[in-house]
Amino acid sequence: MQRSLVVITRPVEQASDIQQRLQAAGVEFVCVPTLATQAMPSKSIPGLATRWDWLIFVSPAAVRHGLPMLYRADPLVPDQPVAATGPGTAKALIDAGFKAVLTAPCGGAQALLKTQELQAINGKKILMLAAPGGRKVLAETLTVRGATVRVFQCYQRMAPASGAAQLVRLLRNTAQPVITQSSSAGMRFMLDMLPAEMQEKTLALPLVVMSPRLARLARAMGFQHIINARRNTLDGFVEAIIETVRARTATRTKSKPE
Repeated sequence: MQRSLVVITRPVEQASDIQQRLQAAGVEFVCVPTLATQAMPSKSIPGLATRWDWLIFVSPAAVRHGLPMLYRADPLVPDQPVAATGPGTAKALIDAGFKAVLTAPCGGAQALLKTQELQAINGKKILMLAAPGGRKVLAETLTVRGATVRVFQCYQRMAPASGAAQLVRLLRNTAQPVITQSSSAGMRFMLDMLPAEMQEKTLALPLVVMSPRLARLARAMGFQHIINARRNTLDGFVEAIIETVRARTATRTKSKPE
């Protein structure tokens, strides 16, 4: 019985954890990134002389690209408060040397906004590191609560320079692969990478997403079979992928003629 093939679409530098966990679970996968990031051209950091009450990083890419820019411009104070919109971003900050990172266990900007530390923030100064157009609700909500919020656009998202041909070939030659997406930009770029005749087929494939926000976007884009991870974390995402593969394998086994 042929197993379902999982398509990992995360950027290469963010895919290793998922690869290791799927391999340990015996799940077959292939990596076809549909999102790439790169640092924005050198630009001044808003409010450079300001001592920020909070630095908020919206993604691992914000840590990877933004943190070196901050250090080059002005060394951070040792106990600088930092926050992350998800566990993956929090891990990137801890790996970078921060001992205490504010994040919500379930992940996501909305969950971060519910943390006690970000409630009474009237008069606080917050620098948010993001990509253009990223996490507007987060900045807007903090502003409504009385904080002064500056957004430093430290990186940009784009479709990978290569990979479109591999994605098309994979979808044409693989029966019902399981697509995974953990980024709204990656989901949009994925469809843009495909010719029109392949987009309809892709919308009918099972799609595992990491959060309710991505599930809503996927429905709006026309995806028909969406599996939303029960927890907006890497663990929850991997669990949803594995459960989807096992459920599909079991269904195929039952339907196999005697």
